[in-house]
Order: sequence, then structure tokens, then C-alpha cells
Amino acid sequence: MLSLLMALSLFLSNLVLAQEENVWKENVQQIGPHTYHKNISWISEKGIFNINMVETDMKGEYIRIEVADNGKATGTATVTKQAEPKNSVDSRVIAAINGDFFYTNGLRGLPIGTTIIDGEIRNSVMESTVFGVTYDGECFIDRLKMNASARIGNETYPISAVNGSRGENQLILYTPSFGTTTNTNKMGIEVIIKGLEMPVKANSEYKGIISSVLFETDAAEIPEDGVVLSGHGLAAKFLSTLSPGDEISFTLDFNIENVKYAVSGLPRLIEKGNIVPGIEKAGVPIGRHPRTAIGIKEGKVIMITVDGRKKGFSDGMTLTELAEYMLSLGIEDALNFDGGGSTVMIARKQGYYVPKVINIPSDGTERAVANSVQIISAAPLSDPKYIRFEKDNIKIFVNSSYTPALYAMDEYFNRVDLGDTQVEYVIGDKIGNIDDSGLFTAGSKAGTGFIEVSLGNEKSKLNVQVFNKVASLKILNDYISLE
Repeated sequence: MLSLLMALSLFLSNLVLAQEENVWKENVQQIGPHTYHKNISWISEKGIFNINMVETDMKGEYIRIEVADNGKATGTATVTKQAEPKNSVDSRVIAAINGDFFYTNGLRGLPIGTTIIDGEIRNSVMESTVFGVTYDGECFIDRLKMNASARIGNETYPISAVNGSRGENQLILYTPSFGTTTNTNKMGIEVIIKGLEMPVKANSEYKGIISSVLFETDAAEIPEDGVVLSGHGLAAKFLSTLSPGDEISFTLDFNIENVKYAVSGLPRLIEKGNIVPGIEKAGVPIGRHPRTAIGIKEGKVIMITVDGRKKGFSDGMTLTELAEYMLSLGIEDALNFDGGGSTVMIARKQGYYVPKVINIPSDGTERAVANSVQIISAAPLSDPKYIRFEKDNIKIFVNSSYTPALYAMDEYFNRVDLGDTQVEYVIGDKIGNIDDSGLFTAGSKAGTGFIEVSLGNEKSKLNVQVFNKVASLKILNDYISLE
């Protein structure tokens, strides 16, 4: 009997330990057409993780996905700032995450890979893995390869990058999106080309006229209505025969056509339902860090952030842990974005007019980044349909009055004003009274109950605790400053 009791006690203690070490809490709410936000608090034997996830169905009406930046290939802005221009009467950003890694030197904000916004090549390298959106609204994760070259007469020379840093023997194309100058040194030749149809887009051929040829000049000015071809070494020799008035052409082709938006990341975490081997050797910081990633599952796009560097709140994930977690969700293709202090997710949760930061950035505040991926709703504003209390519960003293805050949403979860719309209140368990304006007055006895508000068939409940005794008093201010 003693042995049986000892064995039973060990078994029960293991159950309790398992319960203590594996805690999974999640909150889900719809934030827009076909779009849901989920917050997950996960405590396991491996660590503590705070995960935010937004899932949207690209086949759904009114939803589109775009890439944004600060308006230039270089420079940075917070994801919140990048969303502001998209918030209008006709469309609203309902969620967004940070995008590509970027340079922090003299070209601060220049993405490491390729960025395409509304068809325009903001910057491009020879090859990178991108999350892309076609003009048909199809989303993909794949290798995007550029095949670009300039032609003078019968001679051609490969273009190594669009709006990038010029290296040995390289020919670089600079557009107005790069900035005011090419930021190059005197070790080369630069030609200014005008007479082009702007902006520069993918899978196109351009023909222009040489406006000027600059030999050994620091940082040529980039015209607003033209481009600059900058060559070093053999590329400079290729440009050396040109004079003002000459014709030149160049082509910019990609292996994937019809790309409207693209943003790079690394490494690719999942490809066709399998974790990509060697992801921990991709040149991204190893170990547990805040992470940002995007995935595709059966036509749905899933954005994920994992907070990190917050002891006792969230440990962050390794790339392998992130890939394994996304694979467990059934994600078929996934790409890692910039993480660490750059990791941020904004969302227009229920009750918000505009999106706000919903994760906990490790820097303590939102970092300015190169670009972002946005989920945008073009659903029209309509009449109030849903009604919500802003709080779930209140505590109130006997005979005290309080007006609980409400908000309304239309059928697409846009927050809208109630206006003259009439709502009805119900008081539960006789805990007080409420008038037509929403002013609640607690009764003279302690107890628990609720206030329920209804708009048509939609209802929301606010739990109420009424107290008749003061258990403690506390001054909330740490100090008071008097003048």
C-alpha cells in the first residue's frame, strides 16, 4: 500500500508539473473582412512565448496586401507611420508587420534584398527570396532573380543592381527613389538619362537620351524625371564612349512576371510544407530573439511576431523553433523578416479607429524600419451593427454613478459613431439603475451583477461588482509637484 501511494504521489506530482509547465492561452477576434487577430501566451518546458498572429483570406472581398516604405528606397519610418497614408475613407490598414533587413551605414534604410511597390522597382539585387503579390492578387514566396542590362549600339553590359551600392566593375541604375544623389565616389563614370517613362518598373525596356556624362565626379544628382547609370572599372569603360544626345537603352527583367509588390527576407523557413535545411546558418542572428515572419496557407496569408528579450514574459524563438511552430499551423511556405528590435506588429483591433502597436518591441518603443507588409481593407463604412463595452468589468462603490464607455462597429468591423442610433440597457441582479443616456447608479447594497447593452440582436455584457466597505486606501501618485 505504501509503495502504491508513493507511486501515485509521483504520478500526480508529474501531472501538476505538466500543467504548470504547459500553459496555453489564446484570444481571437475578427478585425476586418476575413481577417482575424490571435494573441497566444504559451508557457512550456522550453520557454515562455508571447505570439501575435494575423490571418487573412486573400480570396475574400475587400482585402488586399501591399508593401510600403517611407517613400524612398533609403531612409526609415515606423510601421505605424508607413500605414498612415493608407488610412482614408476608401481604405484602411488593419494590420502590418516590419519587412526586410536593412543597411544602417551611410545608406541607412536601404533594404538588403529587392523591394517592389505598386510595380515600381524601389531597389533590386540580382537574386533574393521575396514575399510577393501579383497584379491578380495572388501571393507567393519564391526566389526573385533579376536579369538586367544596358545597351549602347550593339554592345551590352549587365546591370548588377537598382539603387544599390556600386562595387568593382559594376553598373548600377539609380532612380529618383534612391534619393537626391547616387552617393558614389570619383572612381567611375556616371551618365544622366532623360526622356524615359517613369517610374522604372519590372519586365520593361527603356530607351532614353544622354543628358550629361560625368567623369570622376562625386555623387551625381539624380533628376526627378530621369535616371543615372553609374559604372566602375569595366562598366565605366562601357559608358566612356557616350556623349550628350546619344541614345541608350536598358532592360529590367525578372524570372517572375506580373509582380506588383515584393519584399525580401531571409532565410526561407518553410518550402512546400517542409522546413528548409540549414536555416540556422543563413547569416541571421542565431539563438532566441524577437522574430517576424510571414506564411502562406491555402490562399491565406499569416503574419507572425514573437516577442523576445523580455525575461518572464517572452523569450523569443530560434529560427528552427519559429519554423516548427509555423509548420504546426499547417503553413506551406514561410519567410523570415528582420527581427530583434525591428520586430513589430500593428493591428486595428476591435474598438480601434486606426492600427496600433500590439506586440511588445524589445527596444521599448517602435523602431523605424525600411519597409512593411500591410493588410488593407477597402470595405466601405456602413451603419452600426456590433456594440461593445470598452471594459469587461468594473468595480464601483454603493450609490456611486458611472457611465460605461461603448463603441460600435459596422459589418466590416470598422469603428463607427453611434450617432442617433438607440441602444437598450438591461441591469442584472438588481445592482442599480441605468438611464437612457447610459448613466449607471449603483444600488445601496453590495453585490455582483451585470449591465447588458443591445443594438438590434447584438449584445454586450459588462460585469459589475458593487462594494459597501473600503478595504484599503492608496495614493496612486508617487509624487506631486506644486508650483
